[in-house]
Order: sequence, then structure tokens, then C-alpha cells
Amino acid sequence: MSLSRAYGSLLGLAVWSVALGSFARASTVTTTFTNDDFVVCNAGIWRDPVAISKDASLVATPGASSIVPDSIAVTFEDLTVPETSPTRIQKATVSPTSSGGLRSLFPSGSFTVNQKITRLTTSLGSMHFGTGWFIDFCYVGPAAQVSSGADLSEGNYSLDVALSGGSSWAPYLQAAGVQAQMSFECDLRAKGVAVGPAGAEVAGSGFTPEVDVAGLSTAQFIPSTVMTSWNYLLNSNGLQVPRACRVRLLMTEKATTVERTWEVQDTSFQLDISIQK
Repeated sequence: MSLSRAYGSLLGLAVWSVALGSFARASTVTTTFTNDDFVVCNAGIWRDPVAISKDASLVATPGASSIVPDSIAVTFEDLTVPETSPTRIQKATVSPTSSGGLRSLFPSGSFTVNQKITRLTTSLGSMHFGTGWFIDFCYVGPAAQVSSGADLSEGNYSLDVALSGGSSWAPYLQAAGVQAQMSFECDLRAKGVAVGPAGAEVAGSGFTPEVDVAGLSTAQFIPSTVMTSWNYLLNSNGLQVPRACRVRLLMTEKATTVERTWEVQDTSFQLDISIQK
């Protein structure tokens, strides 16, 4: 299964408006999970202590304005309640702790396929670069597809992620020293305790995928290059099909001592992610 979504943003004023859309195939009925599919399942934000200190120094100067807290505003759909319920669609806002520590919509590291994020806006009102944020994608592997005694879902699966942006994105990447990091953890069939295809257990609030295979890769954007990509082979043994995976895209502004520019510019970037054989 693969997905591709464009991410829109207003830079300068540093407002990222992310239209995530709907990734579940069954969108007209209450459902707990869909095999071979992704759900945008978590998001979080934090602030570098060096940038916090630099902000405080500016605020202390005469005539300076106060600091606007960085935040992520999220709209998500709770698939465990009827579609007609007023609690089906919910909204929440999260900000870093007072010391800049990470805060996330759901506990970091959770696997939440029943709360599907449909929209995310990151508002960065701080005076200096130095904010980081992440988006988690939860993947439920394919069901068994038995035909003539053979399971057609078995085989070698790869994770492919590509992050790209237009020319208007490049000035921000350069000024903020943006670093992109991709990590993943996957629970595989025929390995560990849970060995069969993913079933209804993935919808449970306490479900935690076993970490049978994991990876981490970091890319520093080059001003003239606004695309980076990652590719991983998840299983060399065709019986060890991915049962469940959590993929995290993490973006960090590394230029913590540089003041933000406050000129509004429209820009966008696109994330393409797929797990398939």
C-alpha cells in the first residue's frame, strides 16, 4: 500500500498547514482497522533549549514583543464511536513543555489506528529557529491471501519514503538548517511471539508491535536539493511479512541561534510513503 500527500505551509510566519486527508479505504462506516493500509496516528512538537534562551534574551530588550508559543493543532477521527456521534471528530492542540520538552497528541511510541489524524497545523511563533516536530504513520500489514494452498501475501517487502518540495521551500530549508529524519519499527510474521497476520488485536488500545526490524536515517538538506529519500528491505525471509509498522518523519530546525524572518511565503512539500513487495 502506498500514499502520497502534499503538505502546504506558510513560511516566514511559520505556519505549517498540513492537509492529511483520509487513508482508510472504508470511510462511510465505523471501522477499527484496514489491512494493508496506513493511518496518520500521532504528532508531536518540542523546542531546543538554546533557542528558548535566545528568545528570552530578545524579549528582555525594551519594546520587544512577547513570545508566541509554538504549537500543533490536530483534527482527528475516533473510529471507535458511531459516525453520527458528536465525539467522532475531535480537535486538540499541543505545545512543548516550558523547558522545550516533547509533547505529543498521544503517548510517543503508541500504535493508534483507531484515532486517525485528518488535519495538522504547526504554528511556529517563536523568535528563533529551533523547533522540531514529528508525524507518525501506523501501518497494518496484509491479511493472508491463500490461493491453491499458497499465501499470496508472502514475499519480500520494502519501505520507500520520499520527501520533496518546490523551489519556494528551499529558502526556508537553508535558513532554518532543516534536518529530516525517518525511522521505522516493524512487527513481522513468523518471528517473535505474534507470528500470524495482523488481526483485530491491532485495534486494541494496548497493542504494541514487537520490534523485529528497525531503522533510522538522517538527511541534512542541501540548499540546491529539496528532495531526500529512503529505502529499506523489511524482510529477507518471505515468510516474515510485516504485521504492523510505525514510521516516523521528524523535522528539526537546527539553526537555533538564527532569528526567523517574518515574510509570508506560500510553499509546499510532498511526502510519498509505501510498503509493498
